[in-house]
Amino acid sequence: MKLVNIADEGAKYKWQLYDLYDKAFPEQEKKPLQVMENLVADGKMEMLAMVDEDEFVGLAINLIDAEQDRALLDYYAIVPEKRNYGYGSRGLEALLKKFKNHKYIFEIETQDEKAENAEERKKKKGFLSSERTSGDGIVCKCV
Repeated sequence: MKLVNIADEGAKYKWQLYDLYDKAFPEQEKKPLQVMENLVADGKMEMLAMVDEDEFVGLAINLIDAEQDRALLDYYAIVPEKRNYGYGSRGLEALLKKFKNHKYIFEIETQDEKAENAEERKKKKGFLSSERTSGDGIVCKCV
């Protein structure tokens, strides 16, 4: 699994990343692409394509705070037909390796059994709060 920045060496995956971003997240959770591109240009965001043997398998979009030496995983998604094959775990491992010397922050939604996506929230919490993310510098915050 490789992480490639679509602002440079991963440019050929840009439209696949944008398409997955558009389909994977509810409208109310998405930032306008122009805003995100401006953040990238200002060095405050990076858009990473997750690639396995030159095939686009997912995205990781991080907000970057270079002054505080930290990053926030803002969006994370795997291509639907690649889910349940370990790509999510492999992508997360690649991200943790990339940010091993930085504080890397994950946000998850509050666990609410009455929420429309309660099962999805539970799975996400289990995935992100597993042993893989319990090391130093990792913050798991429910919002």
